[in-house]
Amino acid sequence: VLRWSKDQVDDRVMLVLTWPRDSDYESGSNAYLMNRDGTIFHQWKFERSVMHARLLENGNLYAMFFTKSKDRISANRGECDEVAEFSWTGKKLWSHKSPLLHHDVISLDQDEIAILQNEALSEKDKSLYAADAVGTAFGDSVVIVKKSSNQFTWRWSLSTVLPEFKNRILDTRDPEVGHLNSLQYLEKNPWNGKPAFLVSSRELSTVFAVEIESKKVLWSSPRGLFSVQHDAQLLDGGGGILVFDNGVHATHVATRVLRINPLNNQILWQWADPTNFFAVPMMGGVQRQPNGNFLVTNSHIGQVFELTPDGRIVWNFLGAFEADLLRDEKKWWPGTRLYRVHSYPRPSF
Repeated sequence: VLRWSKDQVDDRVMLVLTWPRDSDYESGSNAYLMNRDGTIFHQWKFERSVMHARLLENGNLYAMFFTKSKDRISANRGECDEVAEFSWTGKKLWSHKSPLLHHDVISLDQDEIAILQNEALSEKDKSLYAADAVGTAFGDSVVIVKKSSNQFTWRWSLSTVLPEFKNRILDTRDPEVGHLNSLQYLEKNPWNGKPAFLVSSRELSTVFAVEIESKKVLWSSPRGLFSVQHDAQLLDGGGGILVFDNGVHATHVATRVLRINPLNNQILWQWADPTNFFAVPMMGGVQRQPNGNFLVTNSHIGQVFELTPDGRIVWNFLGAFEADLLRDEKKWWPGTRLYRVHSYPRPSF
């Protein structure tokens, strides 16, 4: 099912990943570039399952690979053990292997990338923040990897701020404290103008702005503003911080998409389905489009739709696409999870 308003169709393309079913993390998966009419015009085929990918301006692709099933510590963290760069034709150009990578990778420049990575908590910290968890408990961190040396050159650990945010931990039985799920690089942050990261912590229901130089938290979202949110990003032009607010454990029922002013924490704009039908308990994402609309991912049912600021859905995709262009096979999206769909200007190369 594909529905769109003809005046809203343009030359953007969507980067789409299909996630493995039934925790089959050893199976292969594809990354697709999809036209706005639902057709696939390019794909990368992988022998391993990919959790997340980002298209680069030169047509290359960063992909994060799920850890194989038998080696996984937890199936709930989106645990990965490799991030790699592939050319447009699928050639692996660079790879970094490290345990406990997960959820997001972004390019800082030609030689540096930033990734999210879990880290084991000390027994003392476990007793403070995950006292009722079975086995090893994990905190979270943001790391910078220098591609030329394949070494970590910078790290910020969420555990450094856990004493201050302990009262936001949802469940002391959860072995993962924090669960970072999105990352954005800010060349000039709006608080002091210096480079920083904007980081979303699902389990703390908090978004943090962390200055890279000092590793200090410049800003954190107020308690209760979000609930197990995803995909936090600072918009250009004073548009505020855009967040996909899942709404689990919140006083409001439905999942929301909202923008807030980080300087006074006021809500600038929000959208929720008035029928409360749009409720996404986990995953999901949102991206502002060049025309001012918002591309929204409903991960669990494989839906992607474009939303205008006044709440109209002008493009909606939920259906089938060619899963293998060579063998002309088709797979149906309902029931197939989509982690986060991004749109990009059509590649010119």
